[in-house]
Amino acid sequence: MIGIENFKELVQAAIILVPFVTGLVEVIKRAGRIEGERKRFIPLISIVIGATAGFLIIESSGAGAIAGVITGLAAVGLWETGSNARAKRKEPVKG
Repeated sequence: MIGIENFKELVQAAIILVPFVTGLVEVIKRAGRIEGERKRFIPLISIVIGATAGFLIIESSGAGAIAGVITGLAAVGLWETGSNARAKRKEPVKG
């Protein structure tokens, strides 16, 4: 059982890892030329990288891996938010 203070530390470390995981997934995506139909695996890749980073960097336990999974999910959300904002800016203004 993890205490509330340990949980806060896990969340803080996970938040710090979000940009790292986002960038690493982008590097993998470009280096591996992941396009088209294979893009559907990007969230899974992000979660696996996040879980691995959480386990290795945050804490070598199940709690670290879970914090890493949350990191991976947050990285996917961060990327999608940026992509959607960019797509909306390119749309012509109606009115």
